[in-house]
Amino acid sequence: MPIPEQILRPLLLRYEQQRDRNKEELEARRGEVYRALPRVAEIDGLLSSTGLRLLSAAQRGDAHSLSERVAAIARENEALIAEKAALLEAAGYPADVLELHYLCPDCQDTGHIGGEKCHCFKQE
Repeated sequence: MPIPEQILRPLLLRYEQQRDRNKEELEARRGEVYRALPRVAEIDGLLSSTGLRLLSAAQRGDAHSLSERVAAIARENEALIAEKAALLEAAGYPADVLELHYLCPDCQDTGHIGGEKCHCFKQE
C-alpha cells in the first residue's frame, strides 16, 4: 500500500534534514580536532592526496617500479593512519570522531536499504 504524499513528503524531508545535521556535526568535530591537533589535519591532507601520488607513480616508471611505489605508498598511508589514531586517542577523542554519525546506521539516515524501506522508516 503506497504511503500518502502528505505523509511521505515530510518524512523524507526529516531524513534529508537529519543527513544535513550529521554533516554539520562532522564538520564541527573536524574543525575542533584540527584546531586542537593540527598534525591530524596535515595527515588527512596527505591521505587525501594518495590518488594523485599513485597516478604520478604510474606515469613515472615500469610495472615493477610501479608495484614497489604502490607498496611504499600503502605503507606510508598505514603509518599515517596509525599516527592519526594515536594522536586522537592521546587527546581523548573517540576513534570515530572524524566519521559521520547516524541515528540509524543501518540505512545511514536515508530511510532505505537497497530498494527496501528501513526499519526506522517503517517505525516512523
